[in-house]
This record gives sequence, C-alpha cells and structure tokens, in this order.
Amino acid sequence: MSVAVLGVNAAHDAAACLLVGGRVVAAIAEERLTRSKRHEGYPHLAVAYCLREGGFDDLNGLDAVVINEYVRNDYGLDVRQAGYRNTLRLIHASSGHRIEV
Repeated sequence: MSVAVLGVNAAHDAAACLLVGGRVVAAIAEERLTRSKRHEGYPHLAVAYCLREGGFDDLNGLDAVVINEYVRNDYGLDVRQAGYRNTLRLIHASSGHRIEV
C-alpha cells in the first residue's frame, strides 16, 4: 500500500501538493484556481483539486497532511473542519521555521 501525503502551504502563495508512494500526483497553486495573484491563506480549491486528481473522496483517505502556515494562524483547523479525523498525522510546519506534531 502506498503512503499518501498532502502538503499544504497556507502562507503566501498558497498551494497544495499530493504525493502517493513518494511521487507527485497533483500540485497546484490556489491562485491558478481563484485567479487571485499571490493568494494567501488556506487553499481550499487547491486541496480539493489534488484530492480529486489523486482519486480520494476526502482527506481521511490520506496517511498524513503537512501544513505550512504563519505562526499567528491555525489553518490546521480548516483541515479538521473538512472532516480529517487522523489528527495524529496532522503536521504543522509553522512559517517554515519549526515543526509541531
């Protein structure tokens, strides 16, 4: 069984990338879908696109979600509100400087 990991950048230039078995299955910047240059914040449309391209119904089919965000934000809450129940594998990389598991 291949490991599926969704990487989410919820800082400047928001984007999402899905890796399955160590290979990139889908990756897209939110600005490509919203037509809003340098989109900042949680990339709802990019996440949905990556899941769809990877054949996943929702976040619960994934093994882990790694989210980069500014320290002042908690976009991990968006992930949990989207129904992701595997909270032990929700990894925060706050602003790219430290990782909280």
